[in-house]
Amino acid sequence: MGGDAERGHGVSSLIRIFAAMERHEWGAQAFDPGYFRARLADPRSVVLVLRTPRRAVAGFMIATPDDDVPKALFVEDTLIAKRHRGKGRVALLARALEREANRRGYRYLTRDAAIANGYADAIDRAYAGRILERRDHPSPYGRQRYFKIALAPRRAATARQRPKGRPTSAGTRRRATARRAPRIQARRRSAQTSNARPG
Repeated sequence: MGGDAERGHGVSSLIRIFAAMERHEWGAQAFDPGYFRARLADPRSVVLVLRTPRRAVAGFMIATPDDDVPKALFVEDTLIAKRHRGKGRVALLARALEREANRRGYRYLTRDAAIANGYADAIDRAYAGRILERRDHPSPYGRQRYFKIALAPRRAATARQRPKGRPTSAGTRRRATARRAPRIQARRRSAQTSNARPG
């Protein structure tokens, strides 16, 4: 079941935490615990958990295969706790989702994003040059913008390898900073643990 189960943070704990965060953010329009239970149990779903250095849940992103677009994952839900917003946390989750989508053989991400709060414009900027389709539409959550986004190509393994030798002081600083940065955890199980509202 992954690291959470080993540390006493099982799936049922994540379901409660996600549902509470949703209720706090969306009130009556929040996804219920059954939605999270189904997504965490579905081996096709990608569930990313953003944790603080103290292992508290700071946010999450959930994507499932898009039944309408072949080779695409649809981002169903993205939520960052208010105190952790504005610090690039959604971008961290998005990059982790792209890596996982590439690993699973997907070619596209699809999603809706709210227009009123500027989220759709932020998606436009973040994926500039890779947006294949966009259209605005009404929804129960307010006006949304639908996106079909081409995944960034996988980097070659050789490009990621560092040359042997001593790390530079900048490399040392990056590693030290990374230890303090929030962690993203893809939920997976042996069998795979891993009405869409705007993601």
